[in-house]
Amino acid sequence: MSLIEVLVAVVIIGIGCIGLYQMFTYGVELLGEQQHRLKAISLVQRRMEYLKNEIDGKFPIKRDTKEQVVIEERGRGQYDDVKGSLTIKARPAGHEYSGGSPTYNDVHITLTWTEQSGRSYTVEMRSYLIPRQG
Repeated sequence: MSLIEVLVAVVIIGIGCIGLYQMFTYGVELLGEQQHRLKAISLVQRRMEYLKNEIDGKFPIKRDTKEQVVIEERGRGQYDDVKGSLTIKARPAGHEYSGGSPTYNDVHITLTWTEQSGRSYTVEMRSYLIPRQG
């Protein structure tokens, strides 16, 4: 085996290693984004459950509420926290009781955020919530 053959083999192996490294880092990035999606779904579910359990005849929020939420805190360092925009839209729906309150509320929660990779994600949940009476 000559020196040129060895150098060609080293170059080919080096290119292969670079490709494997890029595939690995891309996979790790996607796994991190998957974790953020799971946390976002959990956050939206918890917010919907809070609204279900806290309705006491009148709706506890304004018709449209928008707030910034932290999906993942990364602490101090080179990476920023993953933050998203949470929007809650509530609309009275159905017929009204004699007291003037609606029989149920149409609630739509949307959480949007952008990852460091530039990909944007949205989690949406919609439900009809019935106010507790008394």
